[in-house]
Amino acid sequence: RRDNPNLLMKGNDFFLIDHDLAFSFILAIIHDDPWLPAALTFLNKHVFFKPLQGKKPELEGFRERLKRLFDNGRFYEALANLPAEWTDGEEANLDKISRHFEGLAEHQNEFFESVTRILQ
Repeated sequence: RRDNPNLLMKGNDFFLIDHDLAFSFILAIIHDDPWLPAALTFLNKHVFFKPLQGKKPELEGFRERLKRLFDNGRFYEALANLPAEWTDGEEANLDKISRHFEGLAEHQNEFFESVTRILQ
């Protein structure tokens, strides 16, 4: 978020720190259809929203990584390899995370169109 960016910057490089909000959509903004504009209203609070607003974002690299995440099973492999102390009692949240990313992967054209539209 802009009010708490949790990242370090040096020149064009940045490093993310303090990932406690990485899956904040679980708590407040999870939607059944995360690729639709209504589900993406939180983006205007993102630390990079203002610098990207009004620009046509280059999203092909992200699109390719999202596709590969599911094409080769890495997503489910990562979930299966999480330490038990992180996952015990969190099955419902892990299911929400899975459904969220599966939905984005299945509807990636709509998702990327929505993000592009929001940034205009």
